[in-house]
Amino acid sequence: MAEISRATGRAVSFQAVTPADFAAGLVDAGLPPDDAEGLAALFVDILDGHNSSLADGVRRALGREPRDFTEFVRRTAATRAWNV
Repeated sequence: MAEISRATGRAVSFQAVTPADFAAGLVDAGLPPDDAEGLAALFVDILDGHNSSLADGVRRALGREPRDFTEFVRRTAATRAWNV
């Protein structure tokens, strides 16, 4: 978050939410409850720690090495995509 904050000049923070709160927020935004619960369950699976190590997916999919996160942040901030 610090790198994005520096690149955009705005404070960016992360707030963890429970799967139930995430699903409730999706329902409040208009998603049907079954879909919201399905997405919440998907994120529980994605964030369970099994994705914590690096893999070679970028190299295999794009045929190049992955970019450094700092480089990604600088390039994206320059496009003003985060200026909402």
